[in-house]
Amino acid sequence: MRFKEFLSEKAMNDRTFSDVTKRLGASAKVGFEFELVVEPDSPIMDEVWVDNRDRGTHDIEHYDSFSDFRDMFYTVQAQPEIAHDLVEWCKKNNIALRAKISAWDHFGEWLKAEFSGPEDFVSRYNLEPKHGWHQEPGHGHSASVYTEPSNDEDHTYNVAVALSASLENEVDHAVVVAKDAQKTASKNKNSWYVEKDESIRARGGVGLEVVSPPLAMDNANDTVDTVFNWMQTNELTTNDTTGLHVGVSIPGIEDKLDPVKLILFMGEQHLLRQFGREGNEYTKPHLDIIVHSIKQRGVLPKSASELESTALKILKDVQGRDHKYRTVNLSKLNDGYVEFRVAGGAGYEQDAALVKKTVGRYVTAIEIACSPDMERKEYLKKLAALFSDKPVDPEAPHDKEDVDALPKGLQRLYRYNRNILTYWHAFEQNADRSTLIALMRAAMETAKKAKFRMDINEKLMFRKLIKQVSMQASDIDDQFGSNHLARLEFKKDFGV
Repeated sequence: MRFKEFLSEKAMNDRTFSDVTKRLGASAKVGFEFELVVEPDSPIMDEVWVDNRDRGTHDIEHYDSFSDFRDMFYTVQAQPEIAHDLVEWCKKNNIALRAKISAWDHFGEWLKAEFSGPEDFVSRYNLEPKHGWHQEPGHGHSASVYTEPSNDEDHTYNVAVALSASLENEVDHAVVVAKDAQKTASKNKNSWYVEKDESIRARGGVGLEVVSPPLAMDNANDTVDTVFNWMQTNELTTNDTTGLHVGVSIPGIEDKLDPVKLILFMGEQHLLRQFGREGNEYTKPHLDIIVHSIKQRGVLPKSASELESTALKILKDVQGRDHKYRTVNLSKLNDGYVEFRVAGGAGYEQDAALVKKTVGRYVTAIEIACSPDMERKEYLKKLAALFSDKPVDPEAPHDKEDVDALPKGLQRLYRYNRNILTYWHAFEQNADRSTLIALMRAAMETAKKAKFRMDINEKLMFRKLIKQVSMQASDIDDQFGSNHLARLEFKKDFGV
């Protein structure tokens, strides 16, 4: 079992989690931040008043070009299927195509020939309007859409009020809609809060964050069940931009916590895989940056105490730069707790068992990290493995089953980096853009370190996967930020 892929099951298993819960009881406090989307068709919206009097509208019955639909509807996901069907229709009708793009010139003809009207087209490809329906299809009148959003501030506030009223029926505390000032001020520790969250991609819905008060550890599991059942009943959704942040505190944590020990025992990569969050820009792992920093130094620590002090210094440097967007936010220690940001992603509310087990893992790791003698030998082993500087040997023995499980375009890369298999499994499980980007970046880094360029078969495999997930240039821009040179290199290799 590889160090960076998992952690000691001697210290981490269900019985251990249960024992820690019983031992700490009410002295351990757990708080949750549930990020979610209130969709337009959620029952919550039935209680929301929206002022639509000054909003523009479009009657869609006159739409006859794809650009009409693209301007007013979300079409990115459906566009590959639409393009395929359009090209097939052109071929069937002997319409000569000089290039695939010219098929769009015949969109209007296809629309009239194959659909009863624009409403039928929208229905067949399950398109949703960007700003909501003014009049929905199928009610004996022409369907129309809004051309602009409602007043965002008022609408978000009204949705938050409706959401808080609904949640208050489920929990034993008051639920308050947080104003901007309260986000930085000290909150009532007995109340729940509902806040807007602009980092959530809502696409026509409203992104909100539900924040619990600090709860006794033995009540945390019941809270997860209650909130998840409420989310599902009210059709509240999650996606790859929604997180489930968990704050954990035990007595004396500010003075006792060894942050390096916490990172090593929580199992970052394991948890990121569990929630399909590898490559997520808001949950970057600490271990990768620690290992990278160690290799840049070029000098390995010579004693156990130097191992600890070196790793701690690197970790503090990382926290000083971008603490909020890593798997653990240690800056919250100033407030008496640690914030874990690993959990979340699309569908997290569907797996209460995994979330409860993860909370148990967090609390167990906290207890170990606050006790210098607990798992001391295992800790030093992990530190030593972390500082190991053995070069990758492509001729070293490898698992044939691992190689056979990979597509041919990844097998050479795997010989230089065994973690390629982990990234591939994450993509197989989720088949989304973020996990593909994580896999591609790992491949680029592997080739760079091994001092070779990816061959044509490797690049063609990735280009095929890019089409499979309908990756857009904006997806790549978000990943690379201001690193323009790396962005250009990515474009050169993969054409996106």
